[in-house]
Amino acid sequence: MDTKAVNAILALVADAQSAVSVEAYHATLLATLANVFPCDVLVFNEFQPRYDSAASATPSIICTASPPLEPRGAIAPALLPAFLLHMTAHPLIRLHAAGDCHSYRLSDTISMRGFRRSALYGEFLRPAAIEHQLTLAFEGPPRRLLGIWANRTRPDFSEEQLLLAELLRPQLQAGERAARRAAARALLTSREAPRRLAGRCC
Repeated sequence: MDTKAVNAILALVADAQSAVSVEAYHATLLATLANVFPCDVLVFNEFQPRYDSAASATPSIICTASPPLEPRGAIAPALLPAFLLHMTAHPLIRLHAAGDCHSYRLSDTISMRGFRRSALYGEFLRPAAIEHQLTLAFEGPPRRLLGIWANRTRPDFSEEQLLLAELLRPQLQAGERAARRAAARALLTSREAPRRLAGRCC
């Protein structure tokens, strides 16, 4: 474990109340996490499960159409429609939609041999050169789930990395809430400033 990289994450989260915008915070967070979980691409997804009826056990899911990536452009935009089309078949997304926000590796949830025959794998993961995934999921705004996904071709993520992801989840959730509050305050302040100036001129 890279202690220096982990401390950088904790410092970023502790300073989240100073965030100017949620987008800027997410970009910095992904860049910092890349040093903790070496991978080919990190993705910040926002999911919104929707139940069509109270009796429905399987929700429909709305997902970020153009999620933040680290590095930028690591996944071709032309592949994203395939992900959106087949994402409800993803075992990790199904877990998150059911309310399970624990960290998992993709290989913890499904037989990879069988999964490689799925449309999701054939149309999105394989063209994107993604074989292994590790998620850090946590609650976002009301009725939203946030997920940071570490993706790489090989090797699979280790038990130590899985444990670290689970330990960091509460910190990331606290940072997310602080960043959103700070961004809301900054937006409110920017809107109030012209009004105050106008009031002084009258």
